[in-house]
Amino acid sequence: MTAKALRSIGVVTLVVAFACLPGSASAGEVPDNLTTTSPGFASDNDRYFSYVPTGEGPVIVDTFRGTTVSVKGADGCNPTDAYDGRFLLNCVVKTVGPDDVNQTLLASAETGRTVRLERPSLRSYHTLGRYWAMGDSGCVGTGSHCSATIYRNLRTGKGRGFPVGYDRPDERNVDQKGLFAAPNHPRFRLGRRENQVLWNRKVLITDDGSHLKLWRKGKKVVNIGESIGFEDGNTSLEGVELGGGQFAWFDRVGALRSVELNSLKRHKLPRSGYVSPVSGIFFGNTEMSPIRGGLITITGNATGVDVPDTEYEIQIVRYR
Repeated sequence: MTAKALRSIGVVTLVVAFACLPGSASAGEVPDNLTTTSPGFASDNDRYFSYVPTGEGPVIVDTFRGTTVSVKGADGCNPTDAYDGRFLLNCVVKTVGPDDVNQTLLASAETGRTVRLERPSLRSYHTLGRYWAMGDSGCVGTGSHCSATIYRNLRTGKGRGFPVGYDRPDERNVDQKGLFAAPNHPRFRLGRRENQVLWNRKVLITDDGSHLKLWRKGKKVVNIGESIGFEDGNTSLEGVELGGGQFAWFDRVGALRSVELNSLKRHKLPRSGYVSPVSGIFFGNTEMSPIRGGLITITGNATGVDVPDTEYEIQIVRYR
């Protein structure tokens, strides 16, 4: 579950480094330099990412082989998120007054084939998990029925909506069968100060205000870094990612760090983006997605908060 929508004005430049990637050349091989005017980007935090070349439909890149496949029947669509080799794409079918009528597709990373999530509507989806897609309802007019958070069950096709002002499920629960189910990580005895950041079925990352901690079943709890100030109830998961066998995060001075969950090997990339001199919180123009054996970094050229990016550089960083 990771949404990487690169909203920009003007041209977007993507530079993809595949120097260390295995595989031989093929008709779909990705060149080192790519240029596009589309802001769409998504990664499954494991192996694949998707973007939209200028004047074409979206493509999906295999970071293991260094090859691409075109997403079929998806012209005019933007990738918004991905999970386990499956991509969520939002397509504007038409505009009615101030509102966009959207079509949401799911695409296979291996074949590029798509299926329709639901019929065209004002709804749009931006987050994809194991069991649910999450998005916004859209509306005509005003009132409590507008701007609801919606969830579509990927197995049954049934939807649920939660209007503004009502309790809604945690975004991280898109990976669980029950939207309000307890976290599906192994059961740990947590202290009162432990704030749950991210988890999967094997590990849990917490922040106690002093340190980030890695919890693994049957193993000693490990301090993996200084606190990033994460508190339970946070609605934003910006700057933290779990996938590709690692946990990655931006620290309070804007450096990109990661720890491999099995070996506990740690990595640090130089400071990038913009960091508030007052709060020390990272607001910058760099995003990232972990992949197996490395990271994808997405860096814009803006110099501060609320300054629009006009270029992005995307690089695959392989651990040595």
